Amino acid sequence: MKLTPKVKQDFEKWLSVNYHSYSYRKFNDKYDAPFYKLHQSMQYGVYVDYFESKGVIIDIRFVLDYDENVYTEVMYWMAQAIQLNVEVLEVNDIEFDELEQARIAAINKASEILETQL
Repeated sequence: MKLTPKVKQDFEKWLSVNYHSYSYRKFNDKYDAPFYKLHQSMQYGVYVDYFESKGVIIDIRFVLDYDENVYTEVMYWMAQAIQLNVEVLEVNDIEFDELEQARIAAINKASEILETQL
């Protein structure tokens, strides 16, 4: 997951207000904030909260395979990022084999969307 420069700066300020234990600090090559050491699945949940607070909604859905009586497996994952109150010109649904791939793509797309607003 990679945030654009302006979004990363805004996120780190938001993080310090909303998650005090991961307080905002000056970053350099020798020090990385505790947040960035968390597993990506843990970072993802915080990113979802951040983007939602900015009006960018992240949606990850699954498509299941069905075998007569039961669901048997996840066939693929779909990821999307949408900005509220903005006309939808393009649907950015993308299919992924792995959930982690979908999460990364959704956060990257949300960052691109928000970058234009900051």
